[in-house]
Amino acid sequence: MTAERCGWAAGLTRYDGATWHTYTERDGLPEQRVNVLLQDQNGRIWAGTRSGAAVLDDQGWHILTSEDGLLHDSVSVMLQDQEGGMWFGSYAAPPGGLSYLQDGAWQHFSTENGLPHNNVNALLEDSSGSVWAGTGLFDRGGACQLTRKDNGWVVSRVLTQHDGLAGAKVRSLFQDREGVLWFGSEYDGLARFDGETWRVFSQADGLAASEVKTMLQDEDGNLWLGTINGVTRIATAALAAMHVDLPSK
Repeated sequence: MTAERCGWAAGLTRYDGATWHTYTERDGLPEQRVNVLLQDQNGRIWAGTRSGAAVLDDQGWHILTSEDGLLHDSVSVMLQDQEGGMWFGSYAAPPGGLSYLQDGAWQHFSTENGLPHNNVNALLEDSSGSVWAGTGLFDRGGACQLTRKDNGWVVSRVLTQHDGLAGAKVRSLFQDREGVLWFGSEYDGLARFDGETWRVFSQADGLAASEVKTMLQDEDGNLWLGTINGVTRIATAALAAMHVDLPSK
């Protein structure tokens, strides 16, 4: 049986099918409250906390903080891209932002070089290899696309509510099987962008709530939206019909 892991306010708990073990600061975590978990391409477990990011291997926990290269110790989201690079987003504006690590070298992104806001709420690698960051706080923020150039990553596109987003703060990101990008907001519903046209969905269209926190597409093609007040399912047929009518939750 594959081991299951859960990060929560009192540590990281591992269940191997027979026994449970919870890792805390006593075991080497920088802080016992875990904001985000990631399993990398080598099978190692990463934990993002308010006091840095930590990775677990056979020798124990290894910690990355601002002294090692992070823009800020608080790590709220993480992503490993297809080239093996690690992305760390911080929800700690104004000093937060996005940190990138590959082969021992760091790159940093903030409002000084293109981020819409220094609170990073979501990360996504799309089918083209670009990385998207969802950012914001209250009525400020947006999403940005980062692309790899010969000399590193650059912010190549910034999207705001004026471009078509449902709201200023981008809470979640998703790309479906057809390549359509979805942007969940904190207060204003969901935006769909197919590369040419936008459509915004709200509670009036059937969303369970205006805050869309997470998205998933199942093996049958249905799109599931986790909101602050329940789950909404957009059926495969509705997606194929370009969402002419949003089905009820």
